[in-house]
Amino acid sequence: MINPAALVLTDGSIFRGESVGAEGEVIGELVFYRNATGYQEALIDPACAGKIVTFTTSHIGNTGINDQDNRFASIAPSAVVMRSLSLIPSHFRSRESFSDLLRRRNIIALSGIDTRELSQRALSAGTLLSCIITGNYSDRELQEKAAQSFAKRESTLLTTFSNLSNHPLEA
Repeated sequence: MINPAALVLTDGSIFRGESVGAEGEVIGELVFYRNATGYQEALIDPACAGKIVTFTTSHIGNTGINDQDNRFASIAPSAVVMRSLSLIPSHFRSRESFSDLLRRRNIIALSGIDTRELSQRALSAGTLLSCIITGNYSDRELQEKAAQSFAKRESTLLTTFSNLSNHPLEA
């Protein structure tokens, strides 16, 4: 059974794929992981905290998840995006599949995305804020849901980083 999901960029672009992790909606900055190996390490990298990590390697999950490479207690990114997910890991140290780990840790994940086009778009556009939405929605519904999420995030950032008092800032 395919669970539809989509990645929506602030410019309105929509990339449709399949949900292979937790269900839901997440917003974050799109970052790219270009290494051919080490997808498990990318998930535990504190620099990826709160980001949507996009793997540019064509196949992710081939070796599964092993206990020896888990150096941190939790996964750092808010979501992951990939071209193709290997559903059956093949490695003697593997303890679970990548998608099982994502679901268990409640991480939203999207597979079936043209990550090459996405990375080229990022090269020309710069920082990309994006929203992943799981479920079967029309393009219009996806853009509306993403616009609401983008507006909510902007409002949260303004409240967090603004001086809302009537007092002048002290030098």
